Order: sequence, then structure tokens, then C-alpha cells
Amino acid sequence: MAVRGTNGEADNKGREKSAPGLMVSLLAVVFVSLVAAQWQGRQQVDRVVVTGATGLSQTTIRTMVDTIVHKQARSLALADIREMVERHPYVRTASVYRTGVHEITVDVRERMPLAHVVVTGGDLRYVDAEGSILPPATVRTAHNIPVIQATRSGSILTNEEVRMVAAMLVSASGTLDPVLYQAVSEVRYDRRTRSAELITDDARWRVGLGDAVETQRAFADMNVFWKQAGAAMNMTTVDVIDLRWNHQVILRYKG
Repeated sequence: MAVRGTNGEADNKGREKSAPGLMVSLLAVVFVSLVAAQWQGRQQVDRVVVTGATGLSQTTIRTMVDTIVHKQARSLALADIREMVERHPYVRTASVYRTGVHEITVDVRERMPLAHVVVTGGDLRYVDAEGSILPPATVRTAHNIPVIQATRSGSILTNEEVRMVAAMLVSASGTLDPVLYQAVSEVRYDRRTRSAELITDDARWRVGLGDAVETQRAFADMNVFWKQAGAAMNMTTVDVIDLRWNHQVILRYKG
């Protein structure tokens, strides 16, 4: 019993001696971390890298972020920089992070143009995948995108109608053969029949917009017809290819 008691007391004394050493180590780590943070905070930002931006937003974003160059890191909040960049109308989201002691990276995800739309006055404006009409771009980029307008000459589509046509184009881009989708040069919306005509070099394709599932089905039929029957037919005599009925393709001939 005496021997056990001696060993137990020795173990306790060992723990008591090790505890102050552990505390000193922890304090040293905290101190070094604080010193490193203070040192990093005093460093200035010498470079801001912008990634993901195209001509739609690059020049303006570059002007924005250049205002933080040569400022001390501790005076900058990354969240504030992100909010500043996301105020640009062509920016959907942005990520801001440090990529070095003197460098910050701004990674941009833009609102990419899905189509043009004719607005009041006859001007063309970009529309994104959500159907938002974007402000005039300082630089117009070479996007191969269709023009959206009403079938009735001089009529201007409402914002809701533009969103509906944009949703249709998103469905088309995910269903149609890329070659066929890229051939669509114009989309004319008919508010009377709630349908749209997609104009290609060879034909006019009519699609209903009442239901998303039916619209996608119509594009699947359009794909099949274009691949299997379209190449074997004389399309110059066809006026409209009507896809508004389930798994039926109705040809309306000219004259």
C-alpha cells in the first residue's frame, strides 16, 4: 500500500509540473498568432486579381477594385468588397479572398446574356436566363443570341412576358441539338395565343408556353423532326411547323 501511495504522489507531481509548461506553450502560440495578424494587417494590398469577368463588366469592376490598391489590409473587409462588386448590374455573384500577403482575388460570376429584347424606342437590350432586362452594356460582346419581340409590330413585351420567353429559351438550350439552338435568330411572342415562334434559316417553329413540361416536350419533338424528317423534306414550301400538340408535328404550308 505504501508503494502504491508513493507512485500515485509522483504521478500527480508530474502532472502539476507539466501543466504550467502546457500553459506557457499555449500562450506562446496565441502571442505568435496575434503578432502575425498584426503584421499582416499592416501590410498593404499591392494587387487585385479579377477572374471570371468578360467585357460586360471587366472595365467597371477593374475601376472599383483599383480603389483598394495600396490600402492596408486591416482597413479592408472582404465582405464589403464583395458587396461593392455585386452592385454591378452584370454581376450575379462574387467571391473575394486573399491569395497572398499583398494580393486579393475577386472571382466573378456574370449574368450572361441569353437574348436581346426590343424595348421602348426600338433599342436592343440584353436579357439574362432569369428574364431580367439588363441595362445598356458599355461594351457589346459577340454573343450569338436571338432577338425577342412581339409578333405585333410596334408592340413591346411586358417584363412578365420577357421572363416567360427567357424560361422557354433556357428549356430550349437544354433540349435542342446545339446546332439547331444556335440557328434560332429570332423569337416572336404572340400574347393572344400564348405561343412563340422560333425563327431559323429554314423554318418557323411554333411552341406553346402554357406549361413548362409541355414546352420541353415540344422541343424534344422539334429535335426529332429536325434530325429525322427535316433533312429529307423540301422546307422551302413549309410556312410554320406547329409543335403545340402532344407528339404531333403539324406542317402548315405556304400559300
